[in-house]
Amino acid sequence: MSRFRYLKNAASEMKKADPQCAITERALREWVAAGILPALSVGCRKLVDLDTVEKLISEPIQPQEKDQEKIRRVG
Repeated sequence: MSRFRYLKNAASEMKKADPQCAITERALREWVAAGILPALSVGCRKLVDLDTVEKLISEPIQPQEKDQEKIRRVG
């Protein structure tokens, strides 16, 4: 069963499990805003699945090469 928590509670749950955890509420908010972390909207608050957060931390997304996106000047 999924363990959905509000962003603030998700950060505190992670701190309980690992007191040295550096993941903050702000980091979770930025990941949700960037589309890295899926979230459910409940009013103006966001719910995240703790299992998804843990998976994201254990298997980080590799950034894509920026050089492919640039248009280089010719001549």
